Amino acid sequence: MTSHGYGEVNQDTGKSHACFWLKGHYIEINGMLAEINGLEYEIRYSYDVQEMRITDDSENRFVLLDQDGNSLNVLTDKKLKEYEFDEDGNLKKR
Repeated sequence: MTSHGYGEVNQDTGKSHACFWLKGHYIEINGMLAEINGLEYEIRYSYDVQEMRITDDSENRFVLLDQDGNSLNVLTDKKLKEYEFDEDGNLKKR
């Protein structure tokens, strides 16, 4: 259930189906005002799962892996040390 209606995700079809109740809403069609009871829709989606490892290796601190375990992006300890947080909590380069 969503905050304004009902919905579901169907991983077999790769679609989400939902409806929103719209009581008291109207739309003009060919010069006539028609009440809308709700909106029902279906939308395709895709999803991707990636793994991030935080290591204790002094060379590679954060490693983003693809589904086969290959490294997509590496944040090294040296690169991390180039940045710091200011007094407001914002990230800045040293």
